[in-house]
Amino acid sequence: MTTELTLAEQVLLLALDDESGRPLTDSTRLHAGLAGAVLLDLIRAGALELAEHDTDVRAGRLRRTGRNTPGDPLLAEILDRAHGKKPRDAVMAVDGSGGWVNRAGRLKERMLHDLAGRGLLREEHGTFLRIFPTTSWPAGEPGPEAEIVSRVRVAMTTPGAPDRPTAVLVGILNATQLLHRLIPEIPKKELKRRAQEVADQGWAGEAVDKAVEQAVMTAVMAAMAGAAAAGAAGAGGS
Repeated sequence: MTTELTLAEQVLLLALDDESGRPLTDSTRLHAGLAGAVLLDLIRAGALELAEHDTDVRAGRLRRTGRNTPGDPLLAEILDRAHGKKPRDAVMAVDGSGGWVNRAGRLKERMLHDLAGRGLLREEHGTFLRIFPTTSWPAGEPGPEAEIVSRVRVAMTTPGAPDRPTAVLVGILNATQLLHRLIPEIPKKELKRRAQEVADQGWAGEAVDKAVEQAVMTAVMAAMAGAAAAGAAGAGGS
């Protein structure tokens, strides 16, 4: 069942509390994680790659391959925005025409409705202070999410190399600080060490793919660090 879920969908599913349907991490981390995940989905589909040499874009920047271009307008827009950018800039989309956070937010909203339509989430409406309308997304069919969590837990607790899709998922969950919420029985320090180990083992032997995925993962963490620094500066000036 989870093979039918994109990396971005898996991240979003795990980012929601099963009971309350509320995110388990803040919107900055979640949006950055989804931005990185959708980039990795496009890379995995062959629509996007990291240029090894100067071509129509400079080496080290993301480029459209012209293959497997998504028919979905939002994914096509994200692909266009990523073309020619360094991974960090692609995640943040700091191009002056609207931030990536908005696109990640639009992607998140669409995925929430898609997952609800497939029975993996439930769309529940309520009010805050009996005035403001709210929407939450509690868990629906538990099987697929349970399988993902089990796969992540096995990767984190069993010696040896996990499969690459699991290693990449672990990397995103670690970057967005969701791992310790999914596996609270492991101390955070040990969880971080093992997450790095899982990522290294899962990428072994795939030099080019490893470079691409590590670049995107680094970009996700940089985006979150930049947002945190901006928030701290704003608080200090107020």
